[in-house]
Amino acid sequence: MDKRVIKGTVVAITGYFSTCGVLAITPQSITEFFSSNSLFSIVLFAVICKIFFHTKISNKRRIAVCAIFATLLCFSIVVGYNLQLTGWPDKPGYSGLGEWAAYFKVLALIPLAVALASYLFGVIERILASRRASSPRFTKRQYFFVSWLIIFGCWLPWLLVSFPGVYGYDSAYQVAQVVNDGTPLTTHHPPLHTFLLGGSVLVGLNVFGSEIVGLAIYSVAQMLVMSSICSFCCCILRFDLKLDRWIPLLALSFFGLFPLCAIFSMSATKDVLFAGSVLALSCMLVKASITKGRVFLSPRYVIAMTVCMIASLLLRNNMLPAVLLSAPLLLVIFRKQMKVIAASILVAICVGLATTNIIYPLAGIEQGGLKGEMYSVPLSQLARVVNNEDASITSDEESWIKATVPLWELYDARIADNAKAAFDKEEFEENLLYN
Repeated sequence: MDKRVIKGTVVAITGYFSTCGVLAITPQSITEFFSSNSLFSIVLFAVICKIFFHTKISNKRRIAVCAIFATLLCFSIVVGYNLQLTGWPDKPGYSGLGEWAAYFKVLALIPLAVALASYLFGVIERILASRRASSPRFTKRQYFFVSWLIIFGCWLPWLLVSFPGVYGYDSAYQVAQVVNDGTPLTTHHPPLHTFLLGGSVLVGLNVFGSEIVGLAIYSVAQMLVMSSICSFCCCILRFDLKLDRWIPLLALSFFGLFPLCAIFSMSATKDVLFAGSVLALSCMLVKASITKGRVFLSPRYVIAMTVCMIASLLLRNNMLPAVLLSAPLLLVIFRKQMKVIAASILVAICVGLATTNIIYPLAGIEQGGLKGEMYSVPLSQLARVVNNEDASITSDEESWIKATVPLWELYDARIADNAKAAFDKEEFEENLLYN
């Protein structure tokens, strides 16, 4: 039999199942529209078959890598869709893959996801292969400041609309720790961020007589920092990766015009500056990889990378395991500059640990905040069990759970605050149900 006939048959069958899979995970209103209009289903089927026809499977390594990530992506999409569709998490014990149809959806979507991922890899390879050697119109410094100004300018209208910024949940407690004498300073939220936020409010109160001005000062300062990091990312794309100008412009347009970027830049939570420090650190490592580690010969570059690492450590406690796990990989990749990398990582870790374990206690900053912070997941699980009428637990176990999680009746599957709010760690450890 002709190979083209075999390929066409395989593509048609796979395309049909992938079309069914795509329709199965679309919202019901869209699914009904497609199903009731055969023309659109045929067009979708034709597009998917076209993608399969142009997918090259000669690169076995690329297909294998794409298959791994495509499988994880398809499982995530199907599980998420099913959980949302069935009203989870109101159904205890439901994982999102309860019916055989769910597995069919995953299997139907995987070939399409592999084909799309492989095509995307091919596009990236072609872009990198056709990098322009001509010098850009702007110098790197000019490009950085122009991009910075454009991004910040695009964000300004959002600040005016939401003046003095986006302040919710955690930020109110952090400001109170600095402004109110009766509120103790704790490490429940990163003290560094608490001081930056609360200090801005104090400046507004003491200098301008208004806490609103202080909040606006923090918003503008954070917007400047985040827009500069986004501009740095665009510079990496244009001058270090040497991509065609339209790709950095696309990144610049995304940073400046995508609403979530603007809102995120003026949101007074620790996650914003932490994300910025991680993005800057990632860009630096990309540049180091491109130059094969030669940038580490610059003390200024090493200092900047160390500062970003310290900032990320001080803005997020769980950054320490990430640094420790990444350290061996970085030392292997940049083994020619192993001493410099090791010194940078060691300094960052030492500064982070010294700040949290020595400086904060000496400054009178109390440990923790909510005592059940590290027990968020198990406490939520306990509250979920006792709220589940079908749970097979003894009366003793039920009494112990209710004593351990006093606010069990306020269980909310989407947030752990209610489950851990009244948790007493000392009493819990003294009255373990099973020793």
